[in-house]
Amino acid sequence: MKRYNTLFLIFIIIIISSILVACGNSVSNNSAGEKNTTNLVQASEKEKSKSITDMAGRTMEVPKKITKVYCNGQPGIGMMHNINLDKLAGWCFELRDYEKKYLNPKYQNLPVIGAMQGKNGAVSKEQLLSYNPEIILSMGTIDDSTVGNADKLSKDIGIPVVVVDSSLKNLDKSYDFLGDLLDEKKVTDKLAEYCRATMKQVQEITAKIPADKKVSVYYAGGEKGLETAPIGNWHAELLDYAGAKNVVDFKAGGGRSEVSMEQVITWNPDVIVEAIYDNHIDGVFTSKEWSGINAVKNGKVFSAPDEPYNWADTPSSSNRIIGLKWLVNLLYPEYSGMDMKKEIKDYYKLFYKADISDETAEKLLNTKVKL
Repeated sequence: MKRYNTLFLIFIIIIISSILVACGNSVSNNSAGEKNTTNLVQASEKEKSKSITDMAGRTMEVPKKITKVYCNGQPGIGMMHNINLDKLAGWCFELRDYEKKYLNPKYQNLPVIGAMQGKNGAVSKEQLLSYNPEIILSMGTIDDSTVGNADKLSKDIGIPVVVVDSSLKNLDKSYDFLGDLLDEKKVTDKLAEYCRATMKQVQEITAKIPADKKVSVYYAGGEKGLETAPIGNWHAELLDYAGAKNVVDFKAGGGRSEVSMEQVITWNPDVIVEAIYDNHIDGVFTSKEWSGINAVKNGKVFSAPDEPYNWADTPSSSNRIIGLKWLVNLLYPEYSGMDMKKEIKDYYKLFYKADISDETAEKLLNTKVKL
C-alpha cells in the first residue's frame, strides 16, 4: 500500500512540475511577444520618419511623407504656391482678388489660419494645432533670432519647425532643399534651375555696365514714401543684384528705416522704385516737395508689379526673381536685351502654372507712376 502511495505522490509531483514548466514557457513566450511587438511598433514609427538638417543647420525628425505644411509667413506661402498647394494647410491671410487670378479655384477655399511671422502674426498655438500640420515652414533671413524663435516654437508646440533661407542668392538652394523635404524634386529642379540661370544672366548683364553708367535708385516705402532700406538690407536686395547705386548710405537692421524728405532731396536719385505689398503710394510723388528730385522731374518713378506678390520686396520669396529681371531691364535696357513680355509669360507658366496673355504681361509692365 505504501508503495502505491509513493508512486501516486511521484505522479502528482510530475504533473505539477509539467504544469509549472508550461506556465513558465507561456509567460516567457508572452514577454518575448510583447517585446517583439514593441520593437515592431518602434521600427514602424521609424520607417515613417526621416532625419533632416534644415538650412539653418538644425537637425530634426520629420515625417518621411509630408502631406500638410503650415507656413508661418508669406515667404513660405510663395514657395508652396510654386511647388504644390495640395500640401498647404491654409493661407496666412485672406486672399486678394489679384491673388485669386493666379490660383486654381480649389485652392481659394483653403482655410485662413493666420501668420506667426511679422508684425501681423497673431495665430495662436491652439488654433494652429487644430489644423494638424505635420511641419511648420519658417522662411526668411537666417540669423540667431530666426533660429531661436524656431527652436522655441518647435519645443512649445511639438511640431518640427523647418528653417529655409529666403535670400535671392540662395533661392535655388532653397528649392533644392524643399524638393528633398517634400518629395517634389520633379517640380523644384526646374524652379531651382530657373533661379540659377537668372542670377547668372543678371550678373553677366551688370558686369558690362561701366561704373559711370550705374543708375542711382531710391527705394520708397511707407505711406509717405519715406521708408527705405540701405545696401545689404533684404528689403533692398533687388537693387544690390540689379547693378543699381542704392542712394541710402547708412547701416540699418532687418526692417525698413524712416528718413526725412530733406535727406531724399540731398540724395537726389535718378530713379525711384516704389515697393509696397498690397498697396501703392497715391499722390505722394506729385506733391511739391518731391518736384525738385531728378527722378520726379524726369518721370522715372516706378511701382513694382505686385501680382500675385510684389516683385521687389515683400514677401521675400520667389516673386523677387522675376522682379530682378524687371529691374535690371528697367534700369539698363540697352544692356539687358530681354524680351520682358516673354520673360513674364515664361515665369508665370513655370512658377504659378498660369498661362497669361500678352495683354496681361503688358499691364504688369506698365509700372510708371503718373506725375
